[in-house]
Formats: sequence, structure tokens, C-alpha cells
Amino acid sequence: MNKKNIVEKIENYGLLHSFFKKNVRILVGLSGGPDSICLSLLLKELQEKYSIFLMAAHVNYHLRGDDSNADEDFVKVFCYKNSIPLYILSTEILKEENLQQKARDIRFEYFYKLKKHYKIDYIALGHQMDDQIETVLLKFLRGAGFRGLGGIAPERASIIHPLLTLKKTEIHEYLSLKNQSFRVDSTNETSLYTRNKIRNELLPLLCDQYNPNLPEKLFEYGNFFYLTDCYFRDTSKKYFKKALIDKNDSEVIFDVRELRQCFPIISYYIYKEAWQQLTSEETDFYHIHFQEIMNLVETENGYKEISLPEKMLVIKDYELLVFRNLNKYLTPEREDSKEISIGRNIFSFNDSRFTMQKLRRSPETGFGNGRDTAVFDLDKIIFPIKLRYRQNGDKFIPFGMESFKKVKDYLIDEKVSMLARDNIVLFTDAEKIFWVSNYRIDQRVAVSEETKNFLQV
Repeated sequence: MNKKNIVEKIENYGLLHSFFKKNVRILVGLSGGPDSICLSLLLKELQEKYSIFLMAAHVNYHLRGDDSNADEDFVKVFCYKNSIPLYILSTEILKEENLQQKARDIRFEYFYKLKKHYKIDYIALGHQMDDQIETVLLKFLRGAGFRGLGGIAPERASIIHPLLTLKKTEIHEYLSLKNQSFRVDSTNETSLYTRNKIRNELLPLLCDQYNPNLPEKLFEYGNFFYLTDCYFRDTSKKYFKKALIDKNDSEVIFDVRELRQCFPIISYYIYKEAWQQLTSEETDFYHIHFQEIMNLVETENGYKEISLPEKMLVIKDYELLVFRNLNKYLTPEREDSKEISIGRNIFSFNDSRFTMQKLRRSPETGFGNGRDTAVFDLDKIIFPIKLRYRQNGDKFIPFGMESFKKVKDYLIDEKVSMLARDNIVLFTDAEKIFWVSNYRIDQRVAVSEETKNFLQV
């Protein structure tokens, strides 16, 4: 393959995934290795055609002493010769257990800072086909789902990987044609890290003893699973919206009846999306967590909850399924009670708003119909009226009944969720609860033929 063919291959890949377009602004993560050097040169070749604003960023962690400084000097000279603006972060990190993750966090924090400041469209990284093959195999060994098995995405969250269509041999061939040198990180040749073990030991063993075409197959599987993930992710969005009742920064609430109608794979994507929205993370949600939630959804009516990582609480409350991030959730502050006089005809109590009107004759509707309007015999109410929430031991005589019933038992029989129970406003007078608002009035204040004064709320 000649240089022109490689450039065309990258261009077509970029057009396919829509990250090559006019006046695009791209930041290259430039380590000095063959992949990032190749990526920079290929983008440079396409720069004029697409009016690309191109810049590069390098991070020196000072982990390899003089070699790290030599990498920095190399990228400085490279960018100067190719007229690429370069930004360098010089930092030091301890050689801790999760060194690679720590370095990655520092690197991306710096990239995103530059992206925001310079209004960059994409951060371009030099992962190539061989990296993709290793990633797919690594994710398989770790038991990942479709998204993990899809490997490195061509584009995700403004991160692009234009070289995924090139093999390592093609990259070296291109650099040779350009007579371009590069830096080599000697730690890539050791098997200290899991990925290096896969590259240096496991993959050669599998190819030698089981299937010499395994790398090509793994790459094909990665593409297949990436497309599968995209399809299910896109398809699940409409089911997510259909099942969604409410959401905020700390909670996502679904209708269980809608969830039960979804195929399990769609449910998986719905729950993972809820997880991601509340944690801003895609990791730590695994099949075992999905199965726990599915078991929760299939339980009979009632209240049950499970705890997941990242302090995530999932609650099944009758026909509600609630994802609650305990790191963010705050119990809302509210009034415990409010006293109302007959002279106040419009009033609010926390999130509820009421109108109250004294009538001389009976309205046509509203006789304990259990909805948002109720009518009482005013002379059977002993003022003042007090609004409050339920307490242990609360009881009343539901309209149409002759004996007391605990408010708790009444709401359970009505299949009212526990979350809703705690927000039901009770109307009381000096001696009794006379309305469980939006549900049932008390028989003792019911309108009769003898009623002369009516109260409509």
C-alpha cells in the first residue's frame, strides 16, 4: 500500500464516521510514538482540504527519567517542523498501584481543559487496529457486555480514533515512506500490565496453537458488537422515555408496568442509561446488577430495595422503579404542618396547592369521590383545620365504611407506593383526620340530606 492509499483510507473512515468536515478543530494527543506521529502527519495531509484547525498536546509524567524528557524534546521538534501548535503539561505522579489509570486521568483532564479553551471539536487519539484487537480480547476476558466487546469506538464523547482502520504494519510503512522517525516506549515490550501480557504472550499463543486468523476475527467481532451496541442503545431510548415518570440529578423513576413489556436486552440498556445519568460513569454496571434489578421488577407488589456500587439504591415500590444516587440525594426540606382558617380560600403546603370554598348549597359533584376535589359537611368539622403528613397510628373511617381503619393499611390496600404515601397531605381538625387528600374523605364529615353548610376543597 502506498502513501496515497493510506491517506485515502483514513479520509474515507473519517467521512464514514462524520468527524472529517470543513473547519473542524482537532486536538491530537501526541506521545511521540509511531501511532500518534502517524496520526498527526495524516491529519496534516488532510488539513488544507478540510480547513482543519490542528493542534497537539503532550504530557510528560517524568516516569522514565531521561527518556521522558527525550520524548518531550522529540515532539517539540516534530511539531515545529510540521507547523503544529503544541501544548505541554509537565507533571509528576508516584509509581502507585493504578499508575496507568492515574496517568490517563491526568492526561484527559488536560485534554478537556484545552478542548474547552480553544473550542476544539474532537480530541484525536492514535489507537489503531492492533490496539482494537487487544481491547476486544481483553474485554471478552473480563466478561464485558456489547459495549465493551465493541472495543474502541470510532467516536464517542468527542474522542475520535481515525487510525482504527490501519494495522500497525501499515502505520510503520507510512512512516517509512515519509522518512519519519518516532519514539519507542520500552515499557510496551514488558508484560508488567495486563494489556501487554495479551499483546506479548496470550495473542501470539492463541494464533499459533488455535487460529492464525484470530486477530482479523476479533477485529470483525469488535465492529459487529459496536454496531449492535449502537442499535440497542438507540432503540432503547424510546422505551426509556416511555417508561420514564420523572428524573432529576439524584433520581430516575420508571413505571414498572412499561418496563415489564420490554425485551430483557432493552431493559439492560434502560437500566444502564439510568445508571450512567446518575453516576456519570459507564463502568461498574455489570450483568449481575442487571439480573438483580430484573428480579426486583418481577417481584409482587410491595416495597423492596437493593444496593449497588457507587452508593446506588434501586427501589421497587409497587409500580415504581426508582434509581437513587445516595451521594447526591437530599431529603427535601418541607413544612411539617400548617394551620388553616376558613377565611383563607387559596393556600399552599409544600408542593401542594389548594382552594377552599364555603358553599350554601351542594355542588353537583365531589362527594368523597377520592380525587382532587372533595366536599364536606362544614358543620361536622371542628376548627381549626390542620394540614400534615401521616404519622404512626393514624386512623380514620373511610367514606362508605362504619369502622376505623389505619391510614397505612388503607393506602396499602389501595396499592399506593411508599414514596407517594409520604407525600399525601392529611386534613385534620381538632379531633380527627377527615380527608386523606386525593384518596378518601372520612365518613364522619360526609354530606347528607341534613347538611346545610358545605365545604369544598
